[in-house]
Amino acid sequence: MKIVQGALAKTGIPSYSQIWQSTAQNPKAPKQYFVYSYMLKPTHFQDDVPTTYDVYLYLQLWSKNDPTKAIEKTRQAMFASGWGMVEETTKGYKQPAYDEQVDLYCVIWTWEYGLPVPASEVTENGA
Repeated sequence: MKIVQGALAKTGIPSYSQIWQSTAQNPKAPKQYFVYSYMLKPTHFQDDVPTTYDVYLYLQLWSKNDPTKAIEKTRQAMFASGWGMVEETTKGYKQPAYDEQVDLYCVIWTWEYGLPVPASEVTENGA
């Protein structure tokens, strides 16, 4: 989804839809990266036809090092791109959660964005 990729690109941190997977060109994960998924929810209607959707972005930052600077860059990029933060969690107490099994810190967000349906998709009488 371009609105997601555009916002995350501003951070300079690589992002992947759903999961990061190793490839022949990239056998190791980047030191920091995002994985994300999203949900579209119709929120406004005209003649029973959706005119606006809310996009809910479920975003995870995985980081080999302290993610404090990346967290701030993420907030700035998302707010500047018109997203609203629903929640942010590190699962830890006053520090980013550290996952010993994968040797990474993890920060999790839910973001919301209002997406108007293009006029071409809204037709007279909902037809």
